[in-house]
Parts: sequence; structure tokens; C-alpha cells
Amino acid sequence: MIAGKTGYDIVIPSSDFGRIMIDGGLVSMMSHLDPGNEYMAPWLGGMIAVGYNVDKVKAALGNTPIPANPFELVFNPVYTSKLKKCGISMLDAASDVFPSALLYINKAPYSKSQSDYQDAATMLQKVRDDTNLFSSLGYMTDLASGALCVCLGYCGDFDNAGRRAKEAKNGVHIEAPLPPNGAQFGFESMMIPNDAPHPENALKWINFILRPDVQAEITNKVLFMSPNLAARKFINKDALANPIAFPPSDYLKAKAHFYEPRKSDIRRIMNRLFTKFKSGL
Repeated sequence: MIAGKTGYDIVIPSSDFGRIMIDGGLVSMMSHLDPGNEYMAPWLGGMIAVGYNVDKVKAALGNTPIPANPFELVFNPVYTSKLKKCGISMLDAASDVFPSALLYINKAPYSKSQSDYQDAATMLQKVRDDTNLFSSLGYMTDLASGALCVCLGYCGDFDNAGRRAKEAKNGVHIEAPLPPNGAQFGFESMMIPNDAPHPENALKWINFILRPDVQAEITNKVLFMSPNLAARKFINKDALANPIAFPPSDYLKAKAHFYEPRKSDIRRIMNRLFTKFKSGL
């Protein structure tokens, strides 16, 4: 995008990276990160949460009950030390892991303080040896098959993993409860690069994707929230009733932490600390 000549009519960043593109003057074409909804057209939303294989977690924890706060299963060594034998997966993205880690240690999820990120990294290092996988995609299949028992991931992926396990009739039961102390929430947004070769077609595509019936069909397939309220009447009732896919409005208002942009110095330290965490140094 910075170099130009992308050849793309539409790009689909998460809303925090979309804000960076707006500030960088890279796009010509909705969220609190885009006042007036001039550049970003959100099409799917979701939270970062923890999904787990109920039976495997219970077996691994033994007499220790499953905690009410699911983040304990990936951030607390008391639990991770027991769960590592059945497989723990962490998202492979600093921008997704750190907000959850910061929330867990009672810091602002999009903190502007470098010391907060250092504190979160210190906490993460305590569970590094127990973390088996860093994945932002394949964990869904592994959770559905029983190859993993706990994942920090995207809410819709847990619903899809449960659907796959049910179709496979493999006895895997997956749960992904709402984190009681809050979670990060964001939208994927469609944007048009400045050098889009067919901007008019891009607008037609965006209009098509945002049609209520099309939004509903997408949500029924991928199980991520549609921001289009008119689509709700076409969305499967089971999806609408699932709180991790469609959190209650009071939860969204009080406990959903919507993506915020980070300045370059914070992004640098966040990425550096995440690289160190992954390498185990």
C-alpha cells in the first residue's frame, strides 16, 4: 500500500490498520476510528476470546475447576502448565495478543504506555514454555479435531470449529464463553486504495456485500457478526443466540473494547516484545 501500484480495487484491513491507512493518505474511500464513515465500510466483526475442548480441559485440570475467566487458560501458569500436554495455541499477531494480555493484567487494552507492554510481556513469558503453537488460521481445524485443547483466537472460528466437530461426529465439545472482564472487538472493513484501477466497480462490490441478504448469507457461513442490522432477520437463529458470535448489547456497551490505533513507537515495542515472546528469549 505504501509503495503504491497495488493493483487492488479493494483491501480489507482490520479497523485499527485501516485507521493507519487513512492517516497515511493511502485510501480514497465505519467505525469510531473513521469519523463520518468516509473511508471504511465494515462488513464483519468479532472478538478475541478463548475457545477450548471442554472434555480435554477437564481431564487435564483434574480436580481444578475450569475458571470463570477463560483468559486464565492461556495466561495463567497454574492452568497452562497442566494444559500444555493437550495443546495450547496463541494467535500469531502482536496486535491481537497484546490487548487481551493487557486486559488480563488490568491494563488498558490499547495502552499508550510502553511500560504496560513490558508488564504484559513479562506475564506472557511465564507461559511461553507451555504454548505449543502460534497460529492465526490453522488452530480452528486442530481444535475441531481434538489436536488442540485451548486456543486464543477469533470468536467465529470457535463456532466454526464446533460446527466441524459436530459434522465429523468426533465427540469434541467446544465452548468459548464471554470473558467476564471484557474483550477486544473489531471490524474488518472494505477500503479502496488511492490507485485502485476500477474504483467504480469497487463501490459496486461494496454495495453488493452490504446488502442485508448477502450479509446474512456470509454470517451464516463464517459465523462472524454482521454490522448490518437489516441483515438480522435473515441470519440463522442459532447464530444470533450465540453470545460469543453476537454478544448482548449490554456487554458490547460495557465490556467490548473496540480497536484503537497505536502510535508507531507503541507498535514497534509491541512487535519487538512479541517476537521475543515467540522466540522464547
